[in-house]
Amino acid sequence: MSLLKGYDDVVEEVKAKEIARRRALALRNLIPDVDSAVATSMRMDILGKGLDVYGFILNGIEAAQRVQETIAVVRSTRLLSESESALAALKETAEVAKVSEAVEAGESIMEAERFLFAANVLGVLTTYVGVWMSIAGAWAAAKADILTDNSASGASRGVVLGGNDCGPHYVSQFWMFSNPSYPAYREVEPTARNMYNIGLVAGYGAGKSLTRNQKGNLFRYIHENMTNATRGMYSGNFKDWTLKKKQDYYIDCGAIFRANVLAD
Repeated sequence: MSLLKGYDDVVEEVKAKEIARRRALALRNLIPDVDSAVATSMRMDILGKGLDVYGFILNGIEAAQRVQETIAVVRSTRLLSESESALAALKETAEVAKVSEAVEAGESIMEAERFLFAANVLGVLTTYVGVWMSIAGAWAAAKADILTDNSASGASRGVVLGGNDCGPHYVSQFWMFSNPSYPAYREVEPTARNMYNIGLVAGYGAGKSLTRNQKGNLFRYIHENMTNATRGMYSGNFKDWTLKKKQDYYIDCGAIFRANVLAD
């Protein structure tokens, strides 16, 4: 009995450390909150550090709770109801009844984070991500990769939209309304769409919650990692750009953020 108790204590300690690590890697903790003039002479903290997509989305959902615009996006796009209904399908498709029971029993490392947000309007999104994370290893690698790819894509675009203080209506233009096409894995398509949209919401919340200095330094970092040709393409007054050019800009900025910061 004492040996079993000791083992349980070790497991709980490992869970606590993992949760603390993910918390520490929140975007707001990696970007210096200093004036851009000061940031010129210092190396960006996010250089050489990868935010894993799982932790980033969970931290983003937590940040989103403090951003009214994010909740407006969720409500206007019906993501909440879509994810609630899709959660059952996700469990069924992955054949994870036993895994779900284990999650409820406390076997998943994400348990504390899932229940931390349970009373919030975005709690269902966290539950959705938590179940996906718990089952990802049991899925075929290709299916897990599809969900991770869509999550990372949505999160990366969301963070630059939030970082540039885009409004909820504009963010909805980047929403994935139709299922992406994966002919060999039709059963994963609705979940892939939801994971992209949840990632978009989480990234938006994370970017929106940054301070003014952090937002400026985030885009400074992104621009420094653009090619000269890309940087030149996006020169000039932002207000004078066409809607298509602005959309392309956010997509390109999201791709740079993903490539340099977000670890898939």
